Amino acid sequence: MKSHSLDHFKALVNSSSDAIISKDLNGIVTSWNKAAERIFGYTEKEMLGAKMLTLFPVSLYHEEDNILDAISSGKTIEHFRTKRIHKSGRELDVSVTISPIYDENQTIIGASKIARDVTEHMVLHRKAIHFEAIVHDSDDAIVSKTLDGIVESWNKSAEKIFGYTAEEMVGESILKLFPDDRLAEEKVIINKVAKGETVDHFRTQRLHKNGELIDLSVTVSPIKDVDGQVIGASKIARDVTRQVLSEHQLLQFQALIESSEDAIISKSLDGRITTWNKAAERLFGYTEAEAVGQDVSILFPEERIAEEDKLMKSLVSGKPVRHFRTTRLKKDGSRVFVSVTLSPIFDKAKKMTGVSKIVRDVSNEIEQEKVVWRLANYDSLTNLLNRTGMTTCIEELVQLSIVRQRKFALLYLDLDGFKAYNDSFGHDFGDRLLITVADKLRKAVRSSDEVGRLGGDEFVVCMMGFETIKHIQVTVENIIGAIHSIDALDDVEISLTASIGIAIFPEDGRSCQTLISRADHAMYSAKGKGKDTFEFYSGIIETSIQQDNSMVKELRDAIADNALELRYQPQVNAKTLEVNKAEVLVRWNHPDLGFVPPDTFIPLAEKYGLIRDLDAWVMEAALAQLVKWTDMFGMDFQLSLNKSAYELVDADVTISHVRNKLHAHGLCGENVVIELTERALMVDPACAEKALRQFTAMGIELAIDDFGTGYSSLAYLKYFPVKYLKLDKSFVNAFQHNETDRVLVEGVLNIAKKLGIEVVAEGVETQEQVTLLNDLNCEYYQGYYFAKPLTAEEFERFVIESREPAI
Repeated sequence: MKSHSLDHFKALVNSSSDAIISKDLNGIVTSWNKAAERIFGYTEKEMLGAKMLTLFPVSLYHEEDNILDAISSGKTIEHFRTKRIHKSGRELDVSVTISPIYDENQTIIGASKIARDVTEHMVLHRKAIHFEAIVHDSDDAIVSKTLDGIVESWNKSAEKIFGYTAEEMVGESILKLFPDDRLAEEKVIINKVAKGETVDHFRTQRLHKNGELIDLSVTVSPIKDVDGQVIGASKIARDVTRQVLSEHQLLQFQALIESSEDAIISKSLDGRITTWNKAAERLFGYTEAEAVGQDVSILFPEERIAEEDKLMKSLVSGKPVRHFRTTRLKKDGSRVFVSVTLSPIFDKAKKMTGVSKIVRDVSNEIEQEKVVWRLANYDSLTNLLNRTGMTTCIEELVQLSIVRQRKFALLYLDLDGFKAYNDSFGHDFGDRLLITVADKLRKAVRSSDEVGRLGGDEFVVCMMGFETIKHIQVTVENIIGAIHSIDALDDVEISLTASIGIAIFPEDGRSCQTLISRADHAMYSAKGKGKDTFEFYSGIIETSIQQDNSMVKELRDAIADNALELRYQPQVNAKTLEVNKAEVLVRWNHPDLGFVPPDTFIPLAEKYGLIRDLDAWVMEAALAQLVKWTDMFGMDFQLSLNKSAYELVDADVTISHVRNKLHAHGLCGENVVIELTERALMVDPACAEKALRQFTAMGIELAIDDFGTGYSSLAYLKYFPVKYLKLDKSFVNAFQHNETDRVLVEGVLNIAKKLGIEVVAEGVETQEQVTLLNDLNCEYYQGYYFAKPLTAEEFERFVIESREPAI
């Protein structure tokens, strides 16, 4: 391989549109490229020898210590989203990749940092620069090789995926990456490429430098010379974005562009399309001959025409345009949702001569987001607004009512006698009864009113406006009459009533939570008056929850005296039916009351400050058991521990406690999964994120419990290091009954898989549920179909039996 001079590589760095910076292990800047000057506003002279903290907001100073600790241990921090400060004082959002820098003795001497932004390109002749700009934004590994399988080029993303540097791979056989059982693939691939064929989206495995197997989707295309002769092969492995830079690679760039799944288009500064790849043909319907030379506005809906000028102004001003979501037109006039990334094309004089576009069809992604949004805001059983959706509705109505100076009423409804039917005839019958109630409520209220289900048999009606109290009473009487009209279901005679509490904005409260709380108080007052009636809120009827000092003392004593008990519910591997995980559940066998439900004493512990003591007792007992089970069942055995939202408020104390306990028992973080509800993540998201990042750094994995019953947001999956989603049993119970519920569950599973998150289905009780979940490729099951929560002895027998071969 021809070696390049230091000046040549320095030119490459300075031509990049990404900020490329290096620093020593004390955080002192040692190199600073031109893009860094453009992005952060500081010149190279100002920054060399200065601390990297110059760019940090004060609130994020702690990040530098974490970064330097990670780099010193040889770790790479990829695609880290954070904020930095421009010289002018304004905040910048950046996506940063930080890697250790090694000297010739493989000693870490510093760190290299790439802040993602508009990329500057190497100065090639006009057409080579043109193609380089087009492929620059690809997230694919780009490799070229001869027909003998000898690697000729190897980009930075290939280094990330495979672990080998270009110096280690160029001139080497591509077989260096092949597992023994995949060696025969190379001959088949080369034979096809030599014939001019493309091996498209081939799923296979390759070896990382550290010996680990990597799953890849690979496209291999022929490289032809000017005479049309095949002279080599180009290979694209998904998720890498660096291409080999060389004046010889013009033909390679052409092959790479044509094999891309994304539409790759370029245009001149006057808006004329200059290149158009096969993916663009598939996406928009125009052939290359039809598109090249046309104004790019043929792809724009009328209301989006002005959008292109705004994007160009942003690009010319140096601001990146990445993953911009919009709509475009196909040849047949239909619309398609797309994500667009724009990059400038420069000539040798670094004058902008055109623009390259990477356009990705995100229609399916948007549809899945809509599914998850509905899952987050609507009750899957009744199709009414759920607690999250209803809360949003009320909060918006509060703001609107303040502006318009209008009143609205909140009706809190609880079914009297529902539990008896649910317990006597089963949950399926209870679900059908709730669906019937929901249908009656929709018909009993005005079309302008909103109806929601908060959970269980509790409903809320939001009356958007009323003239007099009489109007509220008419609606309430309609609701009570509608509930009375349910006289039978599945040949079972029904006698159901409702107790309703009413709070009015603004007299009874000016916030969502206050109104719900006071309507709830009024509802309990109605129940106290004999049920089947309604009550308007009054300060006289508001009472705080009675503090049961006796039970609090007994719980404190039970924790101190080791009088609590643990149960373990197996989590069954869907493919092998083996058990290598379990959820830890705490039980309190009260000497007088018997087993007190966790739903009673855990909130009690949270309210009266016992939750840390309870958590410490559970962790100590569970880890002691885990030591035994890792010896019995293998070092990869895991226990899931539930954490309260209050445990995340003081993250440093929690992290220190967990770390000390693991060390005391000689256990690894990989043996522990922390389960948190969606509500726990939202009590204080900043503290939660800090704690979870530190848990992850210890090897501990995160599971979101009861997913879909609380705030259900894609943001959790994007910003928190989630390993498992625990699909709430209400969805598992419901999705087998109708196609809508199945689509919702399937949407969650699909999104989880694309994000590398595994799903645990809770409350699995029937073979039918197992079969349906198998069809959706769910990873783990937990529920009574396999086992109830077990004592330690029962659990050991269960695991041993699950691992015994069938006779």
